[in-house]
Amino acid sequence: MAFGYKEAFGLSDNPFGPRKPVGKLPPNLTFDLEKRPLLLHRSEGLEQLYCDKIPSFVAACKDMEALFEADGYTLDPPARGVTSYLVAIAGDRGAGKTTLASRMLQLIQKRRPAGEPVWDVQELFLKSTSETVTEQVEKLKALEAKVAAAAKPAYLCVLIDDLLAEAYPYAALLYDNLRNDAVVFMVFTSCDPEMSKQIEKSLHTVQPFSIAPLTPDDAIAYVTARYQVFRIPAANGINAEPLFPFDEKDIRTAVEVRVVNGNTGPVNVRLVASVLYSALSSRLQQIARDHPGFDVQAVTADKLPTMKIKVAQAYKIVVRK
Repeated sequence: MAFGYKEAFGLSDNPFGPRKPVGKLPPNLTFDLEKRPLLLHRSEGLEQLYCDKIPSFVAACKDMEALFEADGYTLDPPARGVTSYLVAIAGDRGAGKTTLASRMLQLIQKRRPAGEPVWDVQELFLKSTSETVTEQVEKLKALEAKVAAAAKPAYLCVLIDDLLAEAYPYAALLYDNLRNDAVVFMVFTSCDPEMSKQIEKSLHTVQPFSIAPLTPDDAIAYVTARYQVFRIPAANGINAEPLFPFDEKDIRTAVEVRVVNGNTGPVNVRLVASVLYSALSSRLQQIARDHPGFDVQAVTADKLPTMKIKVAQAYKIVVRK
């Protein structure tokens, strides 16, 4: 009999980086999810893994939807407007910018009347840590050439991820050029601190959004959302320990650790996912090695608290590297 997350923790898989298929989702959309964004616009099935309780995300989406409604992109009945949008999402690396950008693409795509063509979607994933401005500009030009060579869609979504500030004027130029043939929803993300200055001096109307630092409440909402997908009901008290084998107070403490070599540093969604994924994976391997016949559902409720994984120290180690 195979030993896995079900026997060890009462979970169908690792909630933060599932290694088995999630429903009917294509495997490439959930591969290495502990360190990759949720590309919600690629599949509606990914919405079950999305946490809609983080205030920065909720506020940004509400503001964007209000703008859609005002410009004729309605949900009831579904209708399209004629307005193009240039949207900027700023935040620390790993804060969830790409997931939020993808969510916004998903929201506008839902406003397509039945029978009309779907929005064409183009994605450009850049790497600001290893690319020069020149390299990013060349990739923007290549994207423009790709769109120009294809059939001209009436409505076009463009996701540009991890844009450098000095490459912004070229992204804005791409936006202008694409609008010659289509209504365009372009959203770009950036963790470059100089990006705000570029936007301020831009002649374009940019809808700016910023993801606030993760709070303990945000982290608990994120973990709870994932557990709702992967928790297996049990009769031994696990349901009364909703985050088992983690402890809510301990996770809150971990998120409050924001010191990197004496300087303030971010604790973000990606870090939470990575640390909790690793903690579960490591403990699973330990149990499989030392107690291969273990079954958490045979453990009495009073023993469950003694089996919890403490991650606050793990956060200190990761954050201070």
